[in-house]
Amino acid sequence: MSLFQGWTMPIQQASYNGVMFDVVSIDDQLERAVIEHTYPFVNGADLESMGLNPQTVRLSAVFFGDGYFSQFKALLKALESNKPAVLVHPIRGRMPQMLCVFANFNHNADDVNYATLELQFKEASEMQPIFVFENSVLTAVDSAFSKVNSYLDKAMDYYSVTMEAITAGLSSGSRVIGMWQIIYSVYESIRDLFGADKNSYTLMSGVTASTLSKQSNHAVEDLVLILNNGLTELSQISRQSNHTSSTISQRLLQGRDNSFIIDSDDDDENPVSSDDVFNIRSRFDAVLDAVDIVINYPRNLVKGVEKAPTAAQVAARLKNSGSATIQSYSLGVLKSDAVLLECVLRVACAGVVAKIATQLIEEVADDILPSEVEYLCTKTRLLLLDALNTVRALQKQDESTYLNAPMNNSYMNAQVLSESLRDVAHAVTRLSIAAINQKPPLIVRIVEKTGTMQQQAHWLYGDYTRSNELLRLNAHIRYPNFI
Repeated sequence: MSLFQGWTMPIQQASYNGVMFDVVSIDDQLERAVIEHTYPFVNGADLESMGLNPQTVRLSAVFFGDGYFSQFKALLKALESNKPAVLVHPIRGRMPQMLCVFANFNHNADDVNYATLELQFKEASEMQPIFVFENSVLTAVDSAFSKVNSYLDKAMDYYSVTMEAITAGLSSGSRVIGMWQIIYSVYESIRDLFGADKNSYTLMSGVTASTLSKQSNHAVEDLVLILNNGLTELSQISRQSNHTSSTISQRLLQGRDNSFIIDSDDDDENPVSSDDVFNIRSRFDAVLDAVDIVINYPRNLVKGVEKAPTAAQVAARLKNSGSATIQSYSLGVLKSDAVLLECVLRVACAGVVAKIATQLIEEVADDILPSEVEYLCTKTRLLLLDALNTVRALQKQDESTYLNAPMNNSYMNAQVLSESLRDVAHAVTRLSIAAINQKPPLIVRIVEKTGTMQQQAHWLYGDYTRSNELLRLNAHIRYPNFI
């Protein structure tokens, strides 16, 4: 065997919270907590395992070269965070939830531009809540809201890092204007769709290669706010005095079939109120219709279904803003320019829909049917799955394009976003289960006589006015007068 034979497995670039460094040696420690039970006149002891202690990783690392000080400062900033982060182990790979508990830095006058580091990391686990009702709807609602808010923050971080990497590789002015063209067009379309204030939500007409990343981040932040406000308003449409008070309501309600509005001709003392006109499922369907319109804007621009600003219009805007030199650019919308924007729209819409589903379940937790809870949960999880597949597709594209993609910040942020997305899906599922479990068990009874729903209520309860209750519990019945 050759003395110069390399490692049989690929050694990964070590990093913590996105800051890379070179490792000289590694010392991993795994310790189990045990209780010894010893007995008189008996050799040995009974060992009772109490679980594994936090695993410990000790690294000896170095910074060297002309740029060592910037890397050194970046690592110091990462270590100042009180939250656990991802540690990329050179041998074991990604280790999430690792917290640096000890760090020692050494500089020597004889070693110029060289620093040695002794780092110790421990694995952190999520804190377990005390005195919490596991099946409580309120607890599940709080957990879901917390997961969704964290998920939307990670989505913004992912877009910011990815866009920064893309703009760093742009060299032609036509590509810069082309990318800004599609962002600007989608921004205006979504703003007009939801009737947002044009004075509060506005963008610069022109950008340069140095300002594209900053301006696009500002645009996406505004889009998330517009989506959150617009979709939430749409989900509360049944509580508005005027059902067509917003632009999105007009657009969706004009083509919507109102067959779900039940007009009762009987002489019940409690007629259907205006708040019951739009049930939970109809309100949620209106939100899904709006989401379908939003996420297809970038794709429609590429296909030519939606109108993008012409070259003359963009040139006029750039000339007025004075932020770019006017040249004879061909401002065609490329599919590659729309991929990232479509991804972030799908991710943001999935998070907002998860928040709306949580709000709807919390709002009518006492009256909502199990079938309606299942519908909200299924549709929300499908949107989250679609967003996850989109993020994974971009990850795969980066991996095939760049050899060191698994080590860059964009890939790591995508991995963090994917894990947060799965947490949101799990939180929505737990909330749905908690909402269903708080309902009393349903009893299935056989109809012994043919008649109307009012007659069935009279035979079962001795009260024909409970027919609406029976009809609500048996939503599959299409002809309540022929049972």
